[in-house]
Amino acid sequence: MIDIIENCERQSLKTMLNSLPDMAGSEVSLKTLRDVEMTVDSLAGFQRILDHFTDAAQYIAEIFIEGSVPREIDPKGKAEERFLKAKQTLFGAIKTLEAGRRSAFRDPKLNGDHEDSVVLEYEAAIEKCRELITAFEHVRIVVREHDADAADSLGSFNNAKDLIAALNED
Repeated sequence: MIDIIENCERQSLKTMLNSLPDMAGSEVSLKTLRDVEMTVDSLAGFQRILDHFTDAAQYIAEIFIEGSVPREIDPKGKAEERFLKAKQTLFGAIKTLEAGRRSAFRDPKLNGDHEDSVVLEYEAAIEKCRELITAFEHVRIVVREHDADAADSLGSFNNAKDLIAALNED
C-alpha cells in the first residue's frame, strides 16, 4: 500500500516538475535549470575564493606598508616572478570567463532570468579576477618599495670597478 502511494506521489511530482516550465510561460527543461543552477553556484564559489585571495593580498600589503618586516622580503625577485605569473593566469581565467559569458548570451536554451543570472555571475567573476590582479600588483609594488628601503647600503666606493664588484656579489 505504501509503495503504491509513494509511486503515485513520485508520478505526481514528476508530472508537476515537468509542467513547471509551461506554468511559468517558458520552455526550459529541468536539465537546463539544473545546468543554470550548477553554473551559477560554481561561479559564486569561484568568486568567494577570489575574494579570500584578494583579502589576503590586501592584508599582506598592509603588513609590509606598516614596516613591521625589518629585512628584505624578496631580494632575489622570486616573489615578483610569481605575482607576475599569477596575474597572467588570472588574465587567462578572464578570457575563459568571457567566453563562457558569450556562450550564455548565444545559448538558445537560456532566456529571460536564466540568461541574466548566468551572465551576471560571469560578469561578477570577471570583476573579482580584476580585483585580485589589482591586489597582486599592489603587493608586488609594496614589496619592491619595501625591499628598496630595507636593502643594505653598499657603502662608498672610490671607483666604478669596486662598485661593479660589490653589485655582482650575492
